[in-house]
Amino acid sequence: MKHFYPFIFLLYCFSFFSCEEEAEGGFTLLTEEIVNVNGTRAIILGRILAFQNVAIQEHGFQFALTADFSDAIDVKLGERSRPGNFVGETELLLLGREYFVRGFAQTESGLIYGNVLSFFTLEPTVEKFFPATQFAGEIITVFGRGFESTSEVFFGDAKGQVIDVAFGSQIRVRVPPRLASVSVPVKVVTGAKVAFAERPFKYPTGTYELLDIRIDQIRFRNNIYFKQGSRFFVGLGIDFRSNFIPEIYSFTPGDNEWKPTGYPGEPKRKAIYSHTGFFGGGYKGFGTSAPYSEDFWKYENGEYQSIASPNFRFADGLGSEVSGKFLAMGGLLEVGSLVREFNPLLGNWNNLPNLPYDVTGDMLNFTYQNKLYIIDKEKILWEHDPSTASAVAKTVYPSPFIKTVSDFGGLAIVKGDKAYIGMYNSVREFWELDLKTFEWAAKNPFPGEIKAENTAIFEHEGQLYFLRSLQFADYTEFWRFDPDAF
Repeated sequence: MKHFYPFIFLLYCFSFFSCEEEAEGGFTLLTEEIVNVNGTRAIILGRILAFQNVAIQEHGFQFALTADFSDAIDVKLGERSRPGNFVGETELLLLGREYFVRGFAQTESGLIYGNVLSFFTLEPTVEKFFPATQFAGEIITVFGRGFESTSEVFFGDAKGQVIDVAFGSQIRVRVPPRLASVSVPVKVVTGAKVAFAERPFKYPTGTYELLDIRIDQIRFRNNIYFKQGSRFFVGLGIDFRSNFIPEIYSFTPGDNEWKPTGYPGEPKRKAIYSHTGFFGGGYKGFGTSAPYSEDFWKYENGEYQSIASPNFRFADGLGSEVSGKFLAMGGLLEVGSLVREFNPLLGNWNNLPNLPYDVTGDMLNFTYQNKLYIIDKEKILWEHDPSTASAVAKTVYPSPFIKTVSDFGGLAIVKGDKAYIGMYNSVREFWELDLKTFEWAAKNPFPGEIKAENTAIFEHEGQLYFLRSLQFADYTEFWRFDPDAF
């Protein structure tokens, strides 16, 4: 009985395809499947059904723009004696057209045709490209459909070098040198068809200027910095000879020097601080048993105001001001995920839920729209809402980290809806992060001396200012960065 089932199956197959033409040689020809259509290329599967060998002098497929197959494209596959599948392809199709296809077989008795299938070739379309900003000479990938091996990619009027085309849907292309504008349209030309990307490609921007206003005889390490109004503040910490710096200095754009502010508190290093004027904690000495500095401060209205100290010790942790409240987080003296909140209206500290990971003072953080953002040691940018204790991973910092080499010492600041992040230790890369879309865009790399430590960063009237303490010179450099200039 079990030998009877295959026979029934074959009878079923022949009855199902009885509408197909059967040759006198005892076989049935099927145009079975459109396997793939990609731009001007199509791959078709056919099948010869027979109980025995066949005598076919030529077989293949016909492609045509009309159902009567006038002016057809013949794809010939040669002689054949065995039944079974056969595959044919062509790259001679027109884009954006409907095609009809059928198999054929030539025998001594005549020409046999299979059933007719139809399909559409795709119009070339650009869906997106990545990254959205890239340096000339580097590679981006254009995603879409209907691409060909002959497709060309243009950046404005400049032609890019196509590296390869994969699956008709991805083009890797080398960015050409910029001709004029930093923002140019991207178009893919395939034959006579032109497809444009919806958004422009952008070349990296950003110019750096070394100001002739430096802080002589001081190189900061483990310091704090903040901004109030148009004034920049930097100080405390230690110098490169491990001497404590007892002062905080201020600078107002338009002046020509940094001036001491008369800080009345204890010298300290690795204090926690917001970028708005809250600071405190840290160490008063060195070593594993270094004494803790318990005083906390708020700079406001031109003076330093002492504030209450929290019950827990914070040193080499993170600080931030969110919704008008000072957050003290993590560090090396208590639980690394600990969070405490100082309410300046009530003058007291409150407990908040712990962070989902430990934080230390060498991690970057910033605030945007009353939310806290932290880049951890795995390069993940976390968004925290202190009011709900939620934590969401938003994106990943795009440059590589080398543990204990380039995973600390960076800069981060917000200007409008963009964050500017990078210049980690011994690294020149600087990035712009769109805080609406969380897309990264490379900025021009830092051109100055790499053997230095970042000391502070500020924003004023659309410009970024940062301090760098040089390793082999006894002063701190002062730089201005214009993110949009080129």
